[in-house]
Amino acid sequence: MRAFYYLNGQIDLELSGRGIRYYTTFKLQGGYLETVADLIRDAVDLHLMGQMNRDQGAKDAAYRGAAVHLRIAAQLFAGYILEMNESELRNHALGPLIGRIRKGDRWPRIKKGQQSTILSSLGYLLNLGDTAAHPLLKDPRSEVPPTRGNLERGFDEFDKIADALIIP
Repeated sequence: MRAFYYLNGQIDLELSGRGIRYYTTFKLQGGYLETVADLIRDAVDLHLMGQMNRDQGAKDAAYRGAAVHLRIAAQLFAGYILEMNESELRNHALGPLIGRIRKGDRWPRIKKGQQSTILSSLGYLLNLGDTAAHPLLKDPRSEVPPTRGNLERGFDEFDKIADALIIP
């Protein structure tokens, strides 16, 4: 996606959004992965809107929205890994899902040797999204403010998860 900022009828600024390598693959899978693709696409759009906006309040709001989208996508990834149905996933928060993945020996949807990568990336996305959604976390050491740079890292963490999953 590309965005343009016009000033006096002329292009004042042009930005390109981040590409989503797995978008088509996830969309074709349906289910959780299709929803993840849409959430990441929307997060990329919000991130781009934040970069384009000159009003700090609007910029912060766009970045918070992008972080929350990444957090929800992370929860769906966890549900995909744990092979949960939708009603099961609705009853679990991301933190406990990460704990279940951590305690399991082998998950058939995670590539061999990639469980620690998945756990680290899910943890980062949990902290990023929770910081964006809640003004005060129980543990301030886990706060990851939704800034442009932290969101870019969040998209990198998403790519790491996608690379570590077995997608039929």
